[in-house]
Amino acid sequence: VALLTPTSISGWSFSSQKSTSWSPGGLSLASIEGQNYVALDFDFGCTTSVITTRDTDCRNVVTLNANASVVMPATESAVVALTLRNVDAAAEFALRLRDSSGQTFQYPIQVRTIEQPDTTQWAKVRVPLRYPSIYWGGANNGVPSGNIVALSIVAAPRNSDSATLGLNSPRGRLEVKAAKYYPTA
Repeated sequence: VALLTPTSISGWSFSSQKSTSWSPGGLSLASIEGQNYVALDFDFGCTTSVITTRDTDCRNVVTLNANASVVMPATESAVVALTLRNVDAAAEFALRLRDSSGQTFQYPIQVRTIEQPDTTQWAKVRVPLRYPSIYWGGANNGVPSGNIVALSIVAAPRNSDSATLGLNSPRGRLEVKAAKYYPTA
């Protein structure tokens, strides 16, 4: 089941974890060399284009969100396949899914790997739903149930758990060419 098509952003929205005095990013359609994609733009650096010391806390989390438009059974054997890239390598990414019990599951997305070190190339990432890195709400048991009712792609500054990092990361962009749901691996 196609979750995202690179010809429309209808049904998708952008959100920022905190309100800011600068634009924290946005969602758009883009094209390069005849290939369309959805772009999740983000600014974690207080509107600068370079890494700066953190005099004010500009850390933020932004998301590309959608409610499920088709029935997708929430099973541990399901897989979400993404085709994406992050040319500037300026953030950490995750996939979040919410099932019909209200439980949210988060899965890390590795865009750069040993096999795929080049950030200019499209990476194909498979996210098995069996092993969430964290979950909360709803049944709160780590086991998907019912149907997938919403999904998000999350961008956060690198080392986002560290309040002592002391740096603000610059602007960046996650480009998503395809997102598909497979009920079984």
